[in-house]
Amino acid sequence: MSERLTTEELVASARSRMCMLAREILDEQISVLDGAYEMYALLSQSGLPIDDPIYQDFLLIESETETLPIGPQKYLWAPVALARLQPELETAGARAKPIAFGACQSILKRFSF
Repeated sequence: MSERLTTEELVASARSRMCMLAREILDEQISVLDGAYEMYALLSQSGLPIDDPIYQDFLLIESETETLPIGPQKYLWAPVALARLQPELETAGARAKPIAFGACQSILKRFSF
């Protein structure tokens, strides 16, 4: 019989992953857009309310980039289409970087032990 995690354990796990991902984004081990995509998915498990500034920052990035091939779906796009969108991806990444970096620093300040 498998153990079920409590809500507190799920939240703690999400926040731990958020801290690891924040470090990866800040260290540029992952692109800011791919990192923001993954972070946005984690936020729903983090216990943060949607009006929290961290949540709002990643919601902004998500809403500004939702039509772009980011995260796992980019592997479903044709290479020609990806190449055509590369300038737009670079512009979006440059605009998102200061927002994501600020939010990542806030995540580490708030949840890192």
